[in-house]
Amino acid sequence: MVDYPTVIKNVNEQDISLNSKRQLFSVILVLLDFHKGNPQMYKKWYGHYKLEHERISKILDDELLKNVKTPFQQENWVSWPKLKKIVTSTRRKNQKNPSEENMLRAVVAALYLSSNYLPPRRNIYRTFKYYSKDQADPFDVLNNYYWNKKFYFNITKSGKQEFELNKQSMKITRLIEEYHKLYNKSDWLLQDPVTKQQLSESSYKKIIKEITSSKTHPSGIGVRMLRTIFCTEVANKINDSNLRKLISFRMGHNISTATKYYDKAYESEEHSIQMKKQQMK
Repeated sequence: MVDYPTVIKNVNEQDISLNSKRQLFSVILVLLDFHKGNPQMYKKWYGHYKLEHERISKILDDELLKNVKTPFQQENWVSWPKLKKIVTSTRRKNQKNPSEENMLRAVVAALYLSSNYLPPRRNIYRTFKYYSKDQADPFDVLNNYYWNKKFYFNITKSGKQEFELNKQSMKITRLIEEYHKLYNKSDWLLQDPVTKQQLSESSYKKIIKEITSSKTHPSGIGVRMLRTIFCTEVANKINDSNLRKLISFRMGHNISTATKYYDKAYESEEHSIQMKKQQMK
């Protein structure tokens, strides 16, 4: 990483998408945190990689500004209110036929679809450690972890984040605690029902596709699509810039994405005030 001109050149010459290139530069920025002991060199290296990350982000953000659905999006689009109903349906399915697998699906559905306060993140919850609320905060800075109604995002593309669930999001807390009380005795927030180990990335993505499948969408919807739908149908309709930034923070987006992609005015100021009160329920 010291030879930043060569690294930047090699990344940009790769035959991969712009989004993948941005992800690579995000990883480099995270890794550079280990070189903070040398402030002068750290700032020099970090600055060059940060500029390249921002350059690619701007190109991608400009594409988002067009706000036009691709044919794939049009074919797989499901309204956000309809998606939120999955939380209730998965919970009822588990109540009717209790099992670790059904409980796991209910937890995943709640994490992604139950509350605007906790908007859909990327494929990250499988990486979270779980710590009982009965113990002190472990301050596990080397891992993402959940403890006492709080999510600590330590290893992410958008830097360290932490926030506590509000009263409207308590269904998530109740499901997580019940899931660990009945089934999950591991250190992971989500475990594989068969191996009792960390849920693999492929299994995690499969669960999300399965819980979002329907007669009209038998293949289900992935996290990227869920995030796009949320941005368009929820975040896009928020006129308050501070609230947009808050949602951006909780989604793991950068601020430029929030202010550009989400910017869409209400029909009137009165409508704006009314809807802002409802957005974070």
